[in-house]
Amino acid sequence: MASLFKPTYSRKDPKTGLTVKKKTKKWYGKYRDMNGDIKKVPLCTDKAAAQVMLNELVKRNERQQVGLTDPYEEARKQKIDTHLEAFKNDLDTRNNTRKHIEQTVNRIARGFRACGFERLDQLSSSDVNSWLSEKRIEKAFSIKTCNYYMSAFKQFGTWLVKTKRYPENPFQYLNNLNSRVDTKRKRRHLSTSDFESLLQAADTGKPFRKLTGTDRKMLYLTAAHTGFRARELSSLTTCQFEFKLEHPTITVEAAYTKNRNQAVQPIRKDLADILSAWMNETGRNQADQIVWPGSWVERSAQMIRKDLEQAEISYKDSDGRVFDFHALRHQFISNLVAAGVHPKVAQQLARHSTINLTMDRYTHLENKQVTEALSLLPAVHQIEVDKDQANAPETDLLVPMLVPASDFSCPESSLAVPEFQPKVLKEETPKPINAEDLGVYCLHVSSYDTSSGGGIRTPDTRIMIPLL
Repeated sequence: MASLFKPTYSRKDPKTGLTVKKKTKKWYGKYRDMNGDIKKVPLCTDKAAAQVMLNELVKRNERQQVGLTDPYEEARKQKIDTHLEAFKNDLDTRNNTRKHIEQTVNRIARGFRACGFERLDQLSSSDVNSWLSEKRIEKAFSIKTCNYYMSAFKQFGTWLVKTKRYPENPFQYLNNLNSRVDTKRKRRHLSTSDFESLLQAADTGKPFRKLTGTDRKMLYLTAAHTGFRARELSSLTTCQFEFKLEHPTITVEAAYTKNRNQAVQPIRKDLADILSAWMNETGRNQADQIVWPGSWVERSAQMIRKDLEQAEISYKDSDGRVFDFHALRHQFISNLVAAGVHPKVAQQLARHSTINLTMDRYTHLENKQVTEALSLLPAVHQIEVDKDQANAPETDLLVPMLVPASDFSCPESSLAVPEFQPKVLKEETPKPINAEDLGVYCLHVSSYDTSSGGGIRTPDTRIMIPLL
């Protein structure tokens, strides 16, 4: 049976110095839980209110025994900020970058404040959709930004389900928008001469956030030959460069890649030799030393824009396409495709999830390259056909034929159309049917063969049957 009690405790009297026993002001409840264990819980100072609280605990315990309790009751009572703090700690334990954690949690918190979510029961995907729609109308968010917020909400909802805080993901039906219709920045790639000019300008340029001109030259060169993003390059240490292997590689840890998978990127031998010599000259060959240190990654677009101005290369071309730091990744993939690399190999080197992303967004071909591709087709020859023989109208008819020039040979006699002569049917007298015409041939046999008919035997098994 459940009961109320006040536990006693010992305390030393400051006046007399004697140890006395006293009872607590707060009432406690004692009852057996669903497992049969005795539980003692603090209640309140008022006895009547404490009895009501104890009765509720007993009723809930009885409901738990028959499976009628809500397993998410405790989580529903907690404020949303408490769950967000636990979610942030979980992201931290999964080797995510500090920037990624802060961006994700801040986006979720901002959306929850705007929608007025304070408890888990208030979470609603329709309210989130309405808020994001308002932001798009106000032009405060682009479609791509809205997709980032949706991904953060869905990630938080999935975490709620996995940690058994909520029965289902309240944001599972949020669908990402088509970001292609709202592309604010279209990137391009540079020609070989322009890219060399950029490297020369960077090499002789002023330092930018602890990066000298030569440092930026090597940075651009590495980005254009590996496809690494700015955040990935800023995380590289000397121990992640393997120059002595038969096929040199650069490794980016999973915490800094976009897909959260470790990237082991092969590089050319000549690039490995250049980087190795530069790192030895600048003293960057010590273990665990950041190769490109500093806060340049936060202003990478501004950094490369200054070097473009120094090289007298326009940041934006006539078609509105720009060349920023991320365009070096476009440079890498476009050069692969232009060199005739198989699309699947280009996708693997770009570390893209789909080949459409590699071919459609990151591959840029100039009109000259497209026109030169047509020269790979067989030669086109036009052959004049006699319009009288071909019953053609009173215009010259040209028939294009795609044949190799070396194999082309067409004498004029072969183009002549033979005159049509209808065949005249003649009356013929019927002839007796011959066995040979029916496809059955006969063999002459000896006259002593009594099974033959007049010295003729046929090998047809349908005829050669035993005589009864």
